[in-house]
Amino acid sequence: MDDAKATAEIFQKFLNMVLSKGILKLTEISRELETNIQNAETLNTMILVKNQAGLRDLYELISRSLTLNFWK
Repeated sequence: MDDAKATAEIFQKFLNMVLSKGILKLTEISRELETNIQNAETLNTMILVKNQAGLRDLYELISRSLTLNFWK
């Protein structure tokens, strides 16, 4: 499965969850879907980059973490 397809499927599930909770405005999302990090099953992070150089560095970090440090 390619990244774009996986991202689209995740986004569709997110939209279904948001709509099932009656959330219709973007401003309501963070207020209504607030979670307690202490009780969360997983901790996800969103990383934003400023430019292509930052994106390249991010890909390099991810690649190194998966190839050099995955089983440590």
